Amino acid sequence: ARAPSRPLTRTTPSRFPSPGALRLLQEKSQLISGTRRRRIMSRLARLVLVVVPAAVAHVLDALSFSAPFEDVSAGGDRVVGRSWRASGSAAVHANFVRLTPDRQSKRGALWATAAAGVDEVSATLKFRISGQGKKYYGDGLALWLTDARAHRAGDFHGSAETFRGVGVVFDTFKNAETLSLHKDVAVVVNDGTRDAEALLADASGCAGDVRYHEARADFSVASASRARVVVGRRADGDALEAVVSLDARNVGAFVECARVALPAA
Repeated sequence: ARAPSRPLTRTTPSRFPSPGALRLLQEKSQLISGTRRRRIMSRLARLVLVVVPAAVAHVLDALSFSAPFEDVSAGGDRVVGRSWRASGSAAVHANFVRLTPDRQSKRGALWATAAAGVDEVSATLKFRISGQGKKYYGDGLALWLTDARAHRAGDFHGSAETFRGVGVVFDTFKNAETLSLHKDVAVVVNDGTRDAEALLADASGCAGDVRYHEARADFSVASASRARVVVGRRADGDALEAVVSLDARNVGAFVECARVALPAA
């Protein structure tokens, strides 16, 4: 994942939740035989993240990253920064972060341990989901804005379903059992009490072609997608909302995907 050419900004609302941590998760792939489903992971080849408060246009450096990644941990592993932790199959390279390889049954996460410390945020994420599979491929990618200080792994697109915060899910696999609820991009909101079925039933979202097939003639290392998430107060009052916009093919034009109300804590 290469660092963003544009910033991913995020602030954690003081009421929903506070404090927050920013998570980037590649959901695990699964290989299930018989009447269940077969999945092969797609590759997240590029990831760009910059965090900036929405009301005050300055970058939150602790929650932003960009290549080259030259820092090394005490254990000798390359790291994105002091406020970020990679886990699972995630690997930090000099010029990109790869959350999962193009292999079955892989799951990786990149998690910010520092809270944003602001009430509103605008975040732009540049990423690429790609792989060699023509029919079966990975579950997808999710961006989480939560109050958790550590990664809580689970089966809801890499996360425990009982999170507190907002998730933006880029779902690249259409599950037969939830086909009627499928959205390519879904925005889910949880106060820690709702399960995955309830989250999907109420999710807002949109269609978005964010997966690249690496065998296509028009695929290149420049292939990418962008998403922008703005958490802030509505213009007509103090109520909080999250607005997600998508530039699926990185052509320089964002289209609003979803606008969801956020409950007070």
